[in-house]
Amino acid sequence: MEKVNGTAADSATDGIVADELIPTSKESSLELPSWINSDYFKEILASDGKSEWKYISHDVRMANEKGENYASVLYRVKVIAENKENVAEELSYILKVNHTLEDGPTKEVMEIFNVFTKEVEMYKSVVPSIEQLLHKSGDFTQISPKCIKTSTSAPEQIVLEDLSKKGFKMASRHEGLNWDHVKLVIERLSKFHAASAVLQANNGPYRDILLQGMYNEKLKPMVEVFFNSNLTMLKEGIQQLPNGTRYIKRMDNYENECFEKSIEVTKCNPDGFNVLNHGDLWTNNLMFKYGDNDNVEDMLFIDLQMPVWGSPAIDLHYFIVSSTEKKLKTAEFDAIIQHYHEHLVKTLKQLGYKARIPTLLELQVDLLQRGFLGVMASISVLPVVLLKDCEDADINNMLDEGDTGMNFKRKLYLNPVYINMLDMLYDYYDKKGILQI
Repeated sequence: MEKVNGTAADSATDGIVADELIPTSKESSLELPSWINSDYFKEILASDGKSEWKYISHDVRMANEKGENYASVLYRVKVIAENKENVAEELSYILKVNHTLEDGPTKEVMEIFNVFTKEVEMYKSVVPSIEQLLHKSGDFTQISPKCIKTSTSAPEQIVLEDLSKKGFKMASRHEGLNWDHVKLVIERLSKFHAASAVLQANNGPYRDILLQGMYNEKLKPMVEVFFNSNLTMLKEGIQQLPNGTRYIKRMDNYENECFEKSIEVTKCNPDGFNVLNHGDLWTNNLMFKYGDNDNVEDMLFIDLQMPVWGSPAIDLHYFIVSSTEKKLKTAEFDAIIQHYHEHLVKTLKQLGYKARIPTLLELQVDLLQRGFLGVMASISVLPVVLLKDCEDADINNMLDEGDTGMNFKRKLYLNPVYINMLDMLYDYYDKKGILQI
């Protein structure tokens, strides 16, 4: 039997990482839902093309801990089964289950985002269609982990291949991705974007659930409350910078207009070039495979809960701000975009895209006009990325206006590493004219 044994540089939102020392269900007396039983694992074997294999046993471990994934419960499942040659093999899967949340802000946000239904749609329909489109052109790129089984009726679930079996793991989110990692992500992103545009041109619009992004009017009343408390902490940190007073002056009307501006810059322009964005493209949602001398060779996207149809600027600003190493964020911004455009054009032509392909200049203009996306990423995701002590990092504390929530936000926005990063970013954004609304 094959035993999975690896390490991960960080915790993954989808839990699709190499084995950690997490107790098995037997060792920890893990209480599982009654439907997670031998019959269920026989269904998984059948869905994985192994209906003729003989189920022997299974073992279930928690694949995520507090703060890693607030929308789902993740299990790593190992199934022992006998193949057609009567040889016992160990198979490993990730089981992602949508759990019932208590009434409150977290539940309301999750219901508005409809994250689980979106992710099922992505894994079950969109990603396979995109990969098939690429394969027909001779490009056998894999976009995301193979999806084995899904269900949108109770119990809502997604079963994925365990990427640790293929040697995938995450890079450190605290250090940021170097140029080799960034190039690989950008190349894969350009293929994903290009294929999504061709798919839409060939088959018509995507389902409505993929048209609504992170910023929308339904969330405005709730988001503005907790965002303004975050803004108070943010300004306290910015005040420590040499140019802090100037930056704060530029942010005078953020409390009243920031959310509306965010909706404006994410709004889809039907006359522009649009793609299906990942929507939450940061280090913890990327898996990497390394070869000799730790050279990065391959990568896959995970956690497909926030896709949205719109400008590629949505993914590009979010990824560059949140996930690249410091020296790349501003100094190499144009080089990253040029690399993206080169591979986007190449893939669009390869796939026979018939509509007009945007020039590099047009893409850069769009990125500048939507530059506030970078500012929002610096406020929403970057402080979480740079926080090393993240035991209390979950959406409940992000939305909490009490002492617990405010203490957590203080950790986020007064982190010296984060404040130092803002000094570089806000100087760049101010000179671009996008810091002030």
